[in-house]
Amino acid sequence: MNLNTENQNNLSPLELRLASTLKPVKPSPGFIQTTRRKFNFASPTTVAQRLADSNFLLVLLAGVLGAVLVIISGTRILYYLTGRDK
Repeated sequence: MNLNTENQNNLSPLELRLASTLKPVKPSPGFIQTTRRKFNFASPTTVAQRLADSNFLLVLLAGVLGAVLVIISGTRILYYLTGRDK
């Protein structure tokens, strides 16, 4: 018996129990309307105003540079741990 089949056999009773316990719920229309209003996208003029704000650009630049440094550091750590630095 391979590992994949063994995992499926172990999960089947759990899935059956969850299927019998958890039932689908239909949300109320008011909840759906409120949620849709909250996730409304910003208009293009709002985006243009934000890009013109120097504080926003500074925070955006710092975030991008921080992400690049994390990716570079992570890559160097992986190379070091796998022994490819020699």
